[in-house]
Amino acid sequence: STAFRLLFLLPSRDFDDTLECRLEIASFDDAPHYIALSYCWGNMSDNEIVLINGTAHNVTLNLATALRHLRAQSRGRPRTIWVDQICINHKDLLEKSRQISIMRSMFSEASKVVAWLGASTESSEYAMNRL
Repeated sequence: STAFRLLFLLPSRDFDDTLECRLEIASFDDAPHYIALSYCWGNMSDNEIVLINGTAHNVTLNLATALRHLRAQSRGRPRTIWVDQICINHKDLLEKSRQISIMRSMFSEASKVVAWLGASTESSEYAMNRL
């Protein structure tokens, strides 16, 4: 079975607290229920620190904002998430190629797919209210 990483986003009481996560290896045979996060990476120079297994890593501000919103909805429990920016080692080209080849399965096997469109603005609130 194909191995992949899942992110366990740890809960926090405050929306703006540092994002803390665990990264663990799973396979389709024994993966827990997880959310597959679809989003735009955003500006690569706008970064924020996320603690993963106790080590600081940079992620784009857009991803950090999406993770904060998912954490805020977690009811005090860890959220299990697959997100390409963190779960794929982009520095290892062989691994990156293998993981990209299973992205379709990552989304189809997820218990839920969340499409993050970005933080709300005054105009997006207006648009959503008009729907």
